[in-house]
Amino acid sequence: MNARHVLAIASFAILAVVALGLLEAFIPAFGALMQSAQGTFGYVATKSLTALMALSVLVAWGAALYHASTWTPWPLAAPRWIVIMLLVLGNAVAAIVYYFLALHWRAPGAAESASGATRSN
Repeated sequence: MNARHVLAIASFAILAVVALGLLEAFIPAFGALMQSAQGTFGYVATKSLTALMALSVLVAWGAALYHASTWTPWPLAAPRWIVIMLLVLGNAVAAIVYYFLALHWRAPGAAESASGATRSN
């Protein structure tokens, strides 16, 4: 599994947890279930989702930094050092934006087919 795939999985996991958080905020019955007493399903689910979110944020940030550092040839218009600096300063939000703007919606193989090179990660 390469950095791009790890970043994809972590980014979509973060989006799923954020969507569940929005459900909790806008659907009172779901919110009451998730905020129930210690030892219940809602309590365990809330703690599990919190742990998943924390792990996904750290993994997404690390994978984005690694991917930006090792992606050859560099196909983006912005210089590599600027992208890495934004990833370091922006933390997980920047990692998700990097994934969706630079990797997910980019046509696979566009830069490689023009240069004849292949991706290393």
